[in-house]
Amino acid sequence: MLKIGEPMRFDEFAGRQDDPDALREVTDRVMAEIDRLVRELRKVHPDGGAVPELTGAPT
Repeated sequence: MLKIGEPMRFDEFAGRQDDPDALREVTDRVMAEIDRLVRELRKVHPDGGAVPELTGAPT
């Protein structure tokens, strides 16, 4: 199991598993968090420019 980031809770959507609006909201939140974590990992500026960072030996 791989754990990255803080746990996300969606208690407010309990019992709404068949509600397309609830599914869309949960999906949007999860995707936004994935995007935030990837940008943090890659150290990408909001304008889209990456910060070059070389570590370790070239492969």
